[in-house]
Amino acid sequence: MRPTLIAAATATALTLAAVPALASSTDVQGTTAPRSAWMSVGQVANMFTSRGLDVRSVDTYRDHYEVEFIDAQGVRMEAYVDPVTGKVLRQERDD
Repeated sequence: MRPTLIAAATATALTLAAVPALASSTDVQGTTAPRSAWMSVGQVANMFTSRGLDVRSVDTYRDHYEVEFIDAQGVRMEAYVDPVTGKVLRQERDD
């Protein structure tokens, strides 16, 4: 009985160890600037619409904006944006 318990505990530990690695691969390093220095949601949306993109939403997170939009080819995309500089930190297909 003991080997089964050890195997189960080992499998659980390996699974839990893998979770932070998966989470960190999707994390975005945003800004540490105060909210008073951030661009407005409207300004961020305008950055994308001025490029001919169809903005669906702009969400505010602790240190960045997340913009969901449809590109010129009709593909749903997601961009992570630095709220102070407007720099796109990462962009990916939104499945």
